[in-house]
Amino acid sequence: MGDNATFAPGSTLQVTPGDGGAVTPVTVGGAASVATGTTLELLRATDLPLFTEIPVISAGGGLTGQFSNVVSDYAFIEPDVSTTATGLSVTFGRNTVGMVDAVTTPNQQSTAAAVDGLPNTSPIYQAVVRLPNDPEAVRTAFASLSGESHASTATALLDSRFLYSGISNHLRGDSQDTLVGDTTVWITGRSLPNRVDGDANAVSVRREDNGVMAGAERRFGERSVVGIAVGNQDIESWSREWGDRADVDGTHAGVYGRADWSAFSLQGAVDYASYNVDSTRGVMLPGVLEERLSSRYDATAVTVSLEAAWNLRTKGAVYSPFIAADYTRLKTDGFTERGGISALSVDSASDTFSTATLGVRGHWDLDQKAALYASAGWRHAFGDRSVQRSAGFVGTASEFSVQSVTLAKNAVVGELGVSLITSPRSRLALSLQGLNGDGQTAYGGQVTWGVSF
Repeated sequence: MGDNATFAPGSTLQVTPGDGGAVTPVTVGGAASVATGTTLELLRATDLPLFTEIPVISAGGGLTGQFSNVVSDYAFIEPDVSTTATGLSVTFGRNTVGMVDAVTTPNQQSTAAAVDGLPNTSPIYQAVVRLPNDPEAVRTAFASLSGESHASTATALLDSRFLYSGISNHLRGDSQDTLVGDTTVWITGRSLPNRVDGDANAVSVRREDNGVMAGAERRFGERSVVGIAVGNQDIESWSREWGDRADVDGTHAGVYGRADWSAFSLQGAVDYASYNVDSTRGVMLPGVLEERLSSRYDATAVTVSLEAAWNLRTKGAVYSPFIAADYTRLKTDGFTERGGISALSVDSASDTFSTATLGVRGHWDLDQKAALYASAGWRHAFGDRSVQRSAGFVGTASEFSVQSVTLAKNAVVGELGVSLITSPRSRLALSLQGLNGDGQTAYGGQVTWGVSF
């Protein structure tokens, strides 16, 4: 522009960055004047240079006046306008809004504090500060950056009780009074969909818990058995909010036993599990960045289960008040995500989960070849019911912690099944199972077949 330029009252100079965030300044050969009541509007761009002076107006004949209003749409960036005798420039720098103050949940706040502490040259820092000035967009960004789904996946492994569910189903469906032969082999299939509601910190998680177990046992005396069991488990855990997902392949091996003394019975099991976890999760910084991250890691768990019951026998029926306890210790390897600048390095961890269940069972003979069994109980969880994971952004010194969803403290558990004598030496048991309480639900079923010889 070779002549003079005047920005009249009410006018707006809109700065639109081009490719690579480049800004072409308004160049005037003569003089430029900016009147009162004018606006400088700086359009948001994901690749706009930060912490660098950007020329906006260059006037060879001199510049007078300044813009009354400077408008931009960034959550954590504030434009600093400076003028000289012949030009006007803008520097985009950090504003005074703390990232922690812009979010609400502990997981978001922990992540925000870590990002805010990064150097301003960090790619993830530069992406976050470019977020739009939209509270929902900011909360979405830090929630997806947190990696809380890794912690929530661990709750699925802690709360599974997979192998013992097959063992106990076999023992309940195969009444010791009807066993034929000293050796029994059995196989069980289980499907148990589960949901844990979200809370003020973590989003809800759903999971499918399916698998097959098999065992062999030896009878000692009239009313005691000792056995071994193995199983393969497939867990799919996901959250709908960010599309986070974990596919878990578990291999189980354990030993178990049961003994009856008059009306009293005691049974227990020890289960060792090895898990391979393939995880993917989405990171969304609205208007700035979208990434899909992946990771692979291993975990192991040991579960100890014990149950005592008092069996009250009547004609054609047995009623059994019982108390049961389960303890699981989970060890998870550390790992590093792949797939983008927001990838996390997650520390190894150890977690425990303990429950006790008080209830009653019933077993009713329908005829010589069929029986009905049912149970109802109250399950109470002890200690921490959520899992914590410590992580940091790859290539940085950052470190922060996030919490998982919270497992139920108190829940009602129940089972309804039928046991069929399919031959003189074989049994088939089918059951429906459920759990409900404190925002956690699980409903599924099992099928068990056993043969004695």
